[in-house]
Amino acid sequence: MRIPYNCVATHGDILFASRGGQIQSFKLQGGPALSTWSHPEADREAAASVELAKAGSGEIPQAARAESSTAEDERPAKRQRAEPGPEVETSAVPQKGEVGEKSGQKGKGNKRDDGAHPVSGRNPGSKQPDTHVIILLQASADGRHIIAVSGQDKTLWVFEHDGNGTLKESSRRPMPKRPSALSISPDGRAIVVGDKFGDTYALPLDAADSLSGETTSLLVKHHRDPNKPTANEHTVHSKINLRSLEMQHRALERREKDAVKEEPKPEEPAFEHALVLGHVSMLTGLLVREYRGRRYIITCDRDEHIRVTRYIPQNYVIESFCLGHKEFINSMAVSETNPEILVSGGGDDALFVWDWPTGTLLSKTDILSHARNVSDVQHVAVSKIIYSNVGIFVICEGIPAVFQWTLSEARTLNNCRTLRLPGNPLDILVSSSPEPSLLVAIDSVENEVPSSLLAYAPADKECTSWARSATSFDESAIEGSVLEVSTADVKKLFYAIEGLRKIRIQEEE
Repeated sequence: MRIPYNCVATHGDILFASRGGQIQSFKLQGGPALSTWSHPEADREAAASVELAKAGSGEIPQAARAESSTAEDERPAKRQRAEPGPEVETSAVPQKGEVGEKSGQKGKGNKRDDGAHPVSGRNPGSKQPDTHVIILLQASADGRHIIAVSGQDKTLWVFEHDGNGTLKESSRRPMPKRPSALSISPDGRAIVVGDKFGDTYALPLDAADSLSGETTSLLVKHHRDPNKPTANEHTVHSKINLRSLEMQHRALERREKDAVKEEPKPEEPAFEHALVLGHVSMLTGLLVREYRGRRYIITCDRDEHIRVTRYIPQNYVIESFCLGHKEFINSMAVSETNPEILVSGGGDDALFVWDWPTGTLLSKTDILSHARNVSDVQHVAVSKIIYSNVGIFVICEGIPAVFQWTLSEARTLNNCRTLRLPGNPLDILVSSSPEPSLLVAIDSVENEVPSSLLAYAPADKECTSWARSATSFDESAIEGSVLEVSTADVKKLFYAIEGLRKIRIQEEE
């Protein structure tokens, strides 16, 4: 089946959704795609996946059929001694059970793999190419830019949006490590990216712009030539230091004479990127928020930490820590109406409500019991939290439901409502333009449903219950233009959150 949509973003009445290496735009009212951007490798990978799907179903792919016919024409016959009798000509293709059946024979021939194609003799799974999938997608506040991250090549993509759904590639920047979270600064000038090694970088949104006035770049600042001494005749005066300087010059001359070509070191990315802060474990979430006239970077990691850091150029100041989680943290959301309130979740059985500027835990709300009403699970892995003006929405990995809460005046989560889905949710967003709507990207492969993008409309004025709307998005595509995946492929690509859970070894008494 075709790969499902896994990331969604919106601005105004335009919906952006990614599946595989493609980003498509739709009207929120539904209908066909307005535009489609494809990764440079997406078409090749999609065509290869279609060939693999045909091979797996027993249908001979065109390339394999041509290759097999050519090989049959060019394959020479071999001479095989028959017992008893003279030598006879036989086909080069061994008969079933012919290879390795003799006692004591170790099966040296061309034994075909059980999963091999019946004609080509090759296992199609062994030739499966790398898949470039969009793993992060976000729109700027003004809607003029769309930022995406492709996971396989660790590339950050920036697109210009014309306001009508058409995307134009503005820049592509391969990052040193694979990004795992991103956010855009409130002024829209910088992109803040966190990677799986815990480092957080700041990059200008416009590649031609510079953040040199706000932070120090990792590139040519304070660069020292290792082939020249730092000191010179004008900076040293004593006899001992002058003698040492002369010895350094002689050593460098000898090094140049006896120089051996060394292997080139990996180059730094050829674009401006500044290291802002770092965690000691994998960074899983990142927000840039403003509170009382000051900007902050809020980050969370696999080691149960939420860290509040001042925005650049004061990013060396840690404002607070929000400590209380026992398992990994995967998602955070900050209130729009109460900017000091943060809701976090991950591998714990509860959602946490914080006063993040002070690091104070305000309340905890159980989510596992609600998840067990939908599916038989032992743990939950929160994949995303949305804090909108109509409520707090939460989805969990592998649980086909959306959970909705409201925040009380006592800063607790109340009135949980459960919206059951026809498939496992991969991403979610709440749009208020032109009317409130809930958009969910579900796993259509695992649950074998026809549509991956679903739209829901409020069933009451308070938006506490939702019903499937008549809005539908045209997900059709030309054959060979979209990746064909199996259930195992989808599990590998989109079900990795539970893998963040650490294995606890209890000591035996």
